[in-house]
Amino acid sequence: MILETKTPIKTRFSYASPLFIAEIGESSDIDFNESFKRFDISRKIIPDGTDCFISTVTDNSMLADGIEVGDILVFNESAQAENDEYIALNFNKELIIEKYEPCRHSESDIAGVLCHVIKDLI
Repeated sequence: MILETKTPIKTRFSYASPLFIAEIGESSDIDFNESFKRFDISRKIIPDGTDCFISTVTDNSMLADGIEVGDILVFNESAQAENDEYIALNFNKELIIEKYEPCRHSESDIAGVLCHVIKDLI
């Protein structure tokens, strides 16, 4: 599977997305200042000090593995690949994703190890 170009994530806030969750109590009067909390999703996706990049899936060749067109893939550049993990590879000046096999893949060709898949549910 060929991916779109690699987009580095320079800081934890380069794509921070606050998510507001309403906590509805027994009262019908809601104090919106107390009822909403901020949740920074980047803290869940990217650990402190981790070099990561994102890329978007462009075809359905990995549909059987649950990876489909439009999915946003987050790769950890500093993680060590283990057998059968998904990796991004630099191959013929393109970025591709495959399952890691130590006998087939050179560590120097690995751009990152897949750590998260972000999907549209709508």
